[in-house]
Amino acid sequence: MELINFIVFFIIGFIINPFLAFIFSWILLLKNKLDENRINVCVLILVLYWGLLAFTQKSLADIDTDAVRYYYFGHGIIGLSVKDALDSLTIADYMNFTFTPVNAVIVALTQNVQSMSFIWVFVTYLCTYYSIKRLMIHYGCYNQRNYSRILLVVTFCFMLFVQISELLKQAPAFAVFFLGLTYYIEKGWNIKTIILIIASIGLHSSMFLFIPLLLYRYLPIKKSFYIIIALTPIMMTVDIINVFWGMLPGGEYFAMISDKFSDYGDGSTATPHYILIELLMLFMAFDVWKKNKDDRDINIVILYFLISFANYGNLVAFLRFALFSHWIFAFMLVKYLTLYRPLYRFSNIGKYIVIIMFFMSFRFTLSRLGMGIYPSSYMDNSIVKITTSTIYDYLIVKYDK
Repeated sequence: MELINFIVFFIIGFIINPFLAFIFSWILLLKNKLDENRINVCVLILVLYWGLLAFTQKSLADIDTDAVRYYYFGHGIIGLSVKDALDSLTIADYMNFTFTPVNAVIVALTQNVQSMSFIWVFVTYLCTYYSIKRLMIHYGCYNQRNYSRILLVVTFCFMLFVQISELLKQAPAFAVFFLGLTYYIEKGWNIKTIILIIASIGLHSSMFLFIPLLLYRYLPIKKSFYIIIALTPIMMTVDIINVFWGMLPGGEYFAMISDKFSDYGDGSTATPHYILIELLMLFMAFDVWKKNKDDRDINIVILYFLISFANYGNLVAFLRFALFSHWIFAFMLVKYLTLYRPLYRFSNIGKYIVIIMFFMSFRFTLSRLGMGIYPSSYMDNSIVKITTSTIYDYLIVKYDK
């Protein structure tokens, strides 16, 4: 089939039944040998579907969730032109200089608050999938079979769609930052890394905290593990991040950043679920390091672990760092692939961690579909609607919170 016919086939299929086009893309990626253009088309269909499914999200929570608050902001933009929408933003709105102005433009253009969900979930999955591809090319283990299998594991074991579609600001911030870090791993300092990191900070200021990840090349691995052993107990009892903010220059900007991390209670309520995610990440790093003790890239995982636990006293920050660590797990899978080929032959520790993460993710997802503190529905959580609807049926779903 010619490429243009291949694209047209998927466009028509996506219009008629987005879910079947999504499933068929997975089948082609996993089973058929495709050229690079067709691989990109299939991956784009996957990303488009996640964005489309997020478009249908409705919050069932009794409290104001992040998505509810973003939609409330969007309702104030409906009826305005793009210029008027941007003029209506305050200085505080421009603190998130990537997120809020883009939302204003999106809603003004579409006159639909749900378009924010589509765009940011699309960005999150696109940046994550593309990061994985670039990492695999950099480490010399890229081919369709490896790529599709890692995408499958990352998507259904590590990426929490129900969390990504709820936290529309922080989820893409992580994805954009780690795409920038991917370029840094490939080429060192470069303009793409700088632009992406600045853009990620504009999405969510917590990305400031990840800048030390760029120091990973300069730390001996063995000393990094010693640092973890020494500092983790301290970080679980001392609110290091608030101490850090207190050392920064004064002014409205740093005061507002500090406010974002000061009202979430203490880490004593951080459940074992999130701590376990962090520990599993560390076990994978240690497992890979045992095979290649000269690999300083593992410092990325160690530094991420340290940054996460430095936020242990800031509950929401710590939990989100655990829940949005899918790039770190993807990075570790790529590192495994450089040591074990094919991927399914990788170490027992790695296999057990993937299995544990799958069941943890499945449990978390179920808790968000009509239950738990932040329940949501997608196409009314109807399997029939999800699997049989046309794109029109998806797009006419109205947010009625």
